[in-house]
Amino acid sequence: MARPPIPVLRTLGAPTLFTILVPSILNHFGLIPETLGTMLGNFLSGYQVLDLFIATLMVGSILGLSADVLKKSILRFLVPLLSAIAAGIATAGFLAWVLGLGLMTGILNVGLAIAGAGTGSSAIPMAEIYSDATGSPAGDFLAVMIPAVIFANFVAVMIAVLYNWLAKKPDRPFRGFNGQGTIMRGGDGALEQEDSRPATSAGSVLTGLMITGTIYIVSVVIHFTLTPGLHYFAWICILAVVFKLSGRCPDYVQHGAVEWFDITLKYVTPAVLVAVSVAVVDFAQVIEVVKEPAYLVVITGTVVVIAVVAGGVGYLMKMHFLEASLTAGLCTANMGAGGDVITLSTAGRLHLMPYAAIASRVGGTIVLITASLFAGSLL
Repeated sequence: MARPPIPVLRTLGAPTLFTILVPSILNHFGLIPETLGTMLGNFLSGYQVLDLFIATLMVGSILGLSADVLKKSILRFLVPLLSAIAAGIATAGFLAWVLGLGLMTGILNVGLAIAGAGTGSSAIPMAEIYSDATGSPAGDFLAVMIPAVIFANFVAVMIAVLYNWLAKKPDRPFRGFNGQGTIMRGGDGALEQEDSRPATSAGSVLTGLMITGTIYIVSVVIHFTLTPGLHYFAWICILAVVFKLSGRCPDYVQHGAVEWFDITLKYVTPAVLVAVSVAVVDFAQVIEVVKEPAYLVVITGTVVVIAVVAGGVGYLMKMHFLEASLTAGLCTANMGAGGDVITLSTAGRLHLMPYAAIASRVGGTIVLITASLFAGSLL
């Protein structure tokens, strides 16, 4: 008889954490054959599976939002989101400098990694960007970024637990603190995702693969021919947003991209994370990072500042502090889509997922573009 899952571990993101770390631990102790490690490395890089995986996450997540959501996010939601990202990156750099870790280490390896919202759509492509800029192995950067993202997700969940406790108290800390799930003060803050789409079909999935591949190829061509300083991952995000907002993206193409995204997220993500864990992540370097208390202080301080700034600026933008802090703050600092679900469900605000999607996708896009533009000069 199968044992029931342990809710606390699932709440803290244990499935993703174990998938990323356990294979690397096994490889570190020589329990994975060298030939298998080589094969997994070829799976990621030799056949460009990792690039296609990242492109799928970016294209599917952006095309999966309604154009109305994207427009409203730009007009209303970007101010607290960008303020939180900027404050988090600055805090990471400042704390790392004060604690002797180095300003650029804090900004590039901790601040940007956390603010980019996730491993598959942020830390991994960011490590590839840094690798291209410096010639160093991507694993050297991932060894710092992945522990930072994992621990940041833990801190974000703990803050969400605190928010859930404060929201249930009869006395609010101040007026406008808790909107009981409504993000805007004095108005309707609901944003809906497009979820009316036809049933999954082979043709729809193939369409999604084709549009994802097309945007990926065009982005690579633009990167290598026109803008070598701007990584093609950033161009994937830009082209997907432009295509969505142009009004020339047919419904069946959008639905296909989302179907391909869903299938990839469900069935391919574990395989990619295991391959990254074995072939890219050096667990010995991960141990060195985690053993350093200064890194944990930098990560914790970064997440706390992101949450407070997002809530404070959101409050000034006539949003409720708690909901703004959750969506524009904690959903920026966690582990992406999976982290959004964990964080919002912990706070009892799962219906705010469209805002979390904006924070993860639009904010992550901006962070990737920033990393691509400045990595070469800062590293």
